[in-house]
Parts: sequence; C-alpha cells; structure tokens
Amino acid sequence: MAIYLRLNEGDYGALTRYLQVLLCAHGNISVIADGRFGRSTKAAVAQFQTSRSLPSNGVVNSKTWQALQQFTLPRTTGSGSFPVGQLPIREGDSGAIVCQLQTLLRSHYSNVIVNGCFDRKVAELVKRFQNKCGLTSTGIVDGGTWWQLYKKILRLGDAGDKTQDLQNCLRKHGYILSTNGTFDEATLIAVMDFQQRYGLPVDGIVGLMTWVILAEAIPSTPHFVQLTELCLSYTQLQQPKTIKPLHPKDATSPHRAIGSVRPRSV
Repeated sequence: MAIYLRLNEGDYGALTRYLQVLLCAHGNISVIADGRFGRSTKAAVAQFQTSRSLPSNGVVNSKTWQALQQFTLPRTTGSGSFPVGQLPIREGDSGAIVCQLQTLLRSHYSNVIVNGCFDRKVAELVKRFQNKCGLTSTGIVDGGTWWQLYKKILRLGDAGDKTQDLQNCLRKHGYILSTNGTFDEATLIAVMDFQQRYGLPVDGIVGLMTWVILAEAIPSTPHFVQLTELCLSYTQLQQPKTIKPLHPKDATSPHRAIGSVRPRSV
C-alpha cells in the first residue's frame, strides 16, 4: 500500500508532476505537467476536490491521492465490465473519459496529446493497440479494450510480481531500490527519472514503451546531482540553497537512499 505524501502550493518535483498528469487524466487539460505546484495547479486540485465532495482547499492529502487514483477499472473484475460512467467510446467523443484513454495510450505510444478529443489519430492508435492484444480492431474502446489498457500498465500503488520485475530492471540501470514488489514513491521517482533520460513521456506510468527501453537500453549511471534533486523533491525540501552530489554511502535514511545509484566500473 503506497503512503502518499502531502503536497501543497510551493512544492515541486517528480510527485508534483505525477499529480499534474493525474489531474490532466481527469479532464483538466489546462494543467501543465512541469513539476511545479503553482496557483493553477492548486486551483485544479481544488476543482477536482469539489467534484469528489472533498474539502476544496487545494492541498493534496491521502484522500485526494486516492480519489485521483480511482479513475481506473477495478483490478478484480472481468473483461466485460465497466466502472460507473465509463462506457464504450469512439471517434467523435470528447471529455474527461477521453483524457483517461489518451493518458493510457501515451504510456504505450509516445505521439499522443491529452486534449480530450477522440479524433482519427486516436482511433488509429486504438486499432493498433487492439491488434497487438489480439482484439478485434474496431477503434471503439469497449470493455475488453479498457481492460487491456489498464492491465498492461504499472503505476503508483500497484503491487505484485510485475512490480518486483520492474524494480529489478531499475536496479540494473543503477537505481538503488527495495525489490519489495510495491510501486511506492521511491519506485515512481526512479521510473520518472528513467523516462526523462530516455526521452519517454514523463508520467510515471509504466507501459509498453518504458518496458521496451528498460529491457533494451544499455544500463548507464545517472548523474548524481540530477538524482539528488529528485531525492530532495521526494522529501519536499523547498528551494534548497545548495545541492551536493548524493552517493550511496551518504544514504543514511530511506528518504536519502531514494534516487541514489550504485557506482559502476568504467
């Protein structure tokens, strides 16, 4: 079970960027995923909280995190079921449900813009995905397609053997992580940094593209300073005066170890 950190205006970093990705997935396409919790992000959070009958103070606490994560299909249902309000969609549809579709497609194909409009390009990508999964290539996102879209991703809060495989792959690329099989904040930060390094959409969602690059890319040592900044963003230190390179020997606490790397011989 993920332990969600409290975010507020003025915070910055990987977790804030992931928050912005989720807000966009819920239909607020005006949010820019730049990793900075400014006034516009706070307003978007407050608007989302109001829509979920939560206190609309713009502060992201555990209840807000949980609500943001609840746009997915139940993990225990069959391929023919739909969550409330999530019906088959097709070319010409628009709105928050299309934003969710585009967010999922973007984790598999990089050339997807989350704008809430189901156009011909989105329809072609849906057909491509359906064909890859052995589904009928109709371009209509029905129950089976929704299920496959969610089934083939990993994200914050997931747990199990697939998450452990992900952590093992990240360790091979130099990230010091616990292989506990839980997609926690440490795993999220490592995933987002990996995506940034290899030019993938930096959304913290592990789809087909991230898996392929994890498997095929030659492991290299990330920059210490860059990862230290991610570590600082995890502990929510705001506007640090100085940033010193973080080496594994300096990791004296779980927070300090996040984002650090294992030295490799040249």
